[in-house]
Order: sequence, then structure tokens, then C-alpha cells
Amino acid sequence: MSGFRHRRHRMANPTRNGRALWGALKRNLPAYVGRRRRHARRSLKPRYFIDPEASAKRMWDLLLTFLVLYTTLVVPYRVCFQVEAGGGFAVIETMMDVAFFIDIVFNFITGLQLPSGEVSYNLRVIVKAYLRGWFTVDFFSTLPFESLAKLFGVGNNAHAALLSAKLLRGLKVLRLFKLARIRRLGKVFANLEDAVYTNQSLISLAKLALTMLFIAHLVACLWYAVGKTDSEESWLISISLDPAGLVSDTDSLQYVRSMYWAIVTMTTIGYGDIVAHSNNERLLNIGVMAVGVSFFGYVIGTISTLVTNLDVAAARYDERMTVVKEYIISRRMPKYIGNKIRHHFEYFYQNRSVFKERRILKRLPSALRNEMIHHVHSKIVSSIKYFVNCPESLISDIVMAMRPFAVLKDEYIYVEHEIAAHVFFIIKGKVQLVKTVRRGKEDTRLATMSVGDHFGELEVYDHDHGNGVRICSAVAKSYSELTFLSREAIQKISVSWPEVTKHFRETAATMASSMWRRVDPSVFDTTKKPVPLVPVFHKSVDITDVVAKTSIMNSKRVATSGTSSQA
Repeated sequence: MSGFRHRRHRMANPTRNGRALWGALKRNLPAYVGRRRRHARRSLKPRYFIDPEASAKRMWDLLLTFLVLYTTLVVPYRVCFQVEAGGGFAVIETMMDVAFFIDIVFNFITGLQLPSGEVSYNLRVIVKAYLRGWFTVDFFSTLPFESLAKLFGVGNNAHAALLSAKLLRGLKVLRLFKLARIRRLGKVFANLEDAVYTNQSLISLAKLALTMLFIAHLVACLWYAVGKTDSEESWLISISLDPAGLVSDTDSLQYVRSMYWAIVTMTTIGYGDIVAHSNNERLLNIGVMAVGVSFFGYVIGTISTLVTNLDVAAARYDERMTVVKEYIISRRMPKYIGNKIRHHFEYFYQNRSVFKERRILKRLPSALRNEMIHHVHSKIVSSIKYFVNCPESLISDIVMAMRPFAVLKDEYIYVEHEIAAHVFFIIKGKVQLVKTVRRGKEDTRLATMSVGDHFGELEVYDHDHGNGVRICSAVAKSYSELTFLSREAIQKISVSWPEVTKHFRETAATMASSMWRRVDPSVFDTTKKPVPLVPVFHKSVDITDVVAKTSIMNSKRVATSGTSSQA
């Protein structure tokens, strides 16, 4: 087709998939994505600086995340249960301290990401920002207090001093988790949400579950530590298997009991088998219950919301189908018509998003919008022959204005003398255009359409034949999937792309000349026959009325064929 704009950008549209589209996008349309800017950043990066978006830096951050999880779980246990790291664990934890020190050094030479999205490699700016930010927290949380205490001989002179150093280290680590570590874990989950395209509610549920378990872990360790400080009267003595010396009660058993108490108290269950005996335990119990009530209410509300949003698309689909069913019931439609209406909307919502897709697309750059439309509606784009020589933007405009539907074999898509207001495109199946020359005679076949063809534009744009009224009928010869453009949609598209109307006028003229070779043109004179009252396709008309009308016409055709066979 001649006359299209941007002729130099024409390209064929083979069967599309995500990988092919992304490859074409990288070659032709790199300007709107950040990848081009990232390449520019890397080329300007000084030699001894670290790119914050480099793959090696991401792997390093992932490694530190696992170390953070280990630290925040093990350190509270070691501090409260007074368990020393020995053997291989001592070596591992020493290497972890070294890794965190190395990370501090890396932070001084890692590019600083500015609010504008650019990365600054100015050493003075980086150092100043880090010293004012998280340097103090990172430094004191990384100091090996136990090693320093042993180095200065505290552990050799007084065990109490060593315990004090351990408690100090534990407090620093806990403070680190509340500040820096949460920040690091938050960044990891943010990257996970960007990298993994799964239901966001599942990720939120996972974060909530991890938060609950970690708080319960901290409460359990603190509950044991408080009970341990009261040697004469505590919950440990009251439930001990060996009250004389706690010989049979191992640390793991006590941790399980503490974790059990923390969970039942935070969830406001409180069975009463483990209770507070000393004043310190009662104070801790009061604090945990006060916080637990609020936290438990928050958790229940959040889980309810997340579970509801696990499948938003399914929820909206059910809601809209319920409206359709209620409409069918309120109109007291026959069962066979109601089933066809219901099946139409089921197919429509399976092939069109239940979300307000236009709002999302309007906020996207044109290149990204084209890519998204071609990926989501790849079946339509790859099936229609008219799209082969069309610019990408025109294809996107047409596809978004289309409305899909499906018909069974021998069902009418439209009937003769109906108001012509749509152009139809075949995605799957076969369609015949037929003309009834005489009553009781077999219909004359005018044309057969297959996948990729479009029809219906003759009566819409050829004012010499039909003039807005269907001069023939369209019948599906097999199960067919189609999509259509309304006259109003074509007019809107033609404001920016006048070639569309020109194309339909040309194909209408070609179709007319093909029909005249099969049937005398005089039989297409619509002025000789009354036009039945059928609903006109305006914007305010609901598609349900259209489907109902088509179903009635199909039923009449079945009844007529049955009468003829009996005769």
C-alpha cells in the first residue's frame, strides 16, 4: 500500500515473540530506555571506581545479604544464650567481619546514584555522602568487640567484662539490623520485584512472614535472657526438667520453648503453660503483649488484603461476569441467547485485559507502548495481512481500537439489510459472504475469506453499493475468531492516518468488482427491499444487545432450514 508515512521504517511483521521484539527494540529504539544511559555511564566511569549497577556489584550485595541474615539470626542467639562460636563457625564469622570491612572500603569507591538517575564518580561527593549517612552504623556494627576484648586481656581477667563486651556487640548488631540491615534487605526485595515478574502479593506475603519470624526470634532470645538473669525465680526454673541444675535442658530445647512462648504471646493466644514469675519477666510480658496485639491486628489486616489481591485479574473477571449474568436474568432472556451472550463475554475478557489498559498505555512512551501492544496482541498482529506494510504506531492504534469475538460454525456474523457500521478481521477460521437471490433458493456464494483477510468495508465506504446497509450476509464456515473496528474508531484513527480510510475504500472497490462477476449488480439494489429495524452500532449501545440480535437471527435461520427440510 502506497502513501504511508515513515516509509523508511517499514518492516514486515512475522510471528512475534518476546525475545524477537526485545532484539528489534534494542536495535531500533534504544533512546527511551535506561540501557543506553547505563552504557554511557560505564564508559565515563573512572578506572578504580565501582559501577553500582554492575553485575559483580549485584552479586557482592547478594552475598552480603545472606551474611546479614546469618548475623541477625545468630548474634541474638549467641548473646542471649551465651553460646560461643567454635571450630569452623568461628572462622566463618571472622571472615564475615572481614567481608563487612571490605564492604565499607567499597562504599568509598562506589558510584553515588543521584536522584536524577545519573551516577556520580566524584570521590569527594561520595565520601561526604557516606560519612554523613551509614558509615557510623556500618563501622561500629562491624567492629569485632569480642576479639578486641580478648586482645586487651579482658577475657583473661574477668568473665563479666567479656560478657559486657558481648552484650555491647549484640546491641550494635541489633541496632544495625533496624537501620542498615533493613535498608539492605529492602533493596534486595526491590530488586527481586523488578527481576521476577510474579504476583506482587506473593512477595509481600513473603516479606511479612519473614518479618514475623524475625520479631518472634528476637522476643524468644530476649525472653530467655531475662529468665536467665533471675537465677532464683524465673520461668526456666519452674518448667525445668532438672530444677537442681538444668542439666537436662539443652540450649536448643530452651530456644524452642522461648520461641513457642513468643509466638503464642504475640498472636494473643497465651495458653498459660509458660508464664512469668519475676517482675522483669512480667514487664517483658506486658510489653510483648502490648506490641503483639497491635502487630497481630496489622498482620491480619495485611494478609486479608494481600490474599484478596493475589489474583486481581480473576477477581475483576468474576465481578464483570456476574454483572453480565444479572443482566441476562433481569431481561428474562431465553437460555440459548443467555448462553451465547455469556460465552461472548468470556471470550472477550480472555482476549482483552480486565484492567483499564488504555490508561496504562497512555502513560507510556510511544516506542514502549508499541512493543507492549505487539507482545500482548501478537496473535492479532501476526495474523492480519493488512499489517504487513503498516508502520508500528499505526498497528498499535488499530489493535487497541479492535474488539474481539468468536462465532461457531454456520453462525451469522452479520445479515443482509443490516446497518453497516463495522469492518471485520479474521484471526482464525473461514467466513463466506453469501447473497440470497430468491426466496427458497440456495444462497449464492460471493467470496470466501480466510485468516488474515478483512471484510465488511464494502457497505461502509462504497456509497454506490449498499450506502451503509449490508448487501449480503457473512456466515462462519468453521469456528472462527474475529475482531472488528467500528466506523467511529476508524474515523478517529484516520485523523492521524488518512491512509486507513483510503485503503478501505480501495479494498471496497476491489470487493465490489469481484462480486459483480458472480451476481448481477441489480440484485444488490437495497432500495427495493425494506430495511428491518436493527440496532445501530453507536457508542452508547451495549454490545449485549448486538449479541442478542445476532443470536435471534441465527435462530431464525435454523428454524427456516428445518421447515424447508420437512417440506
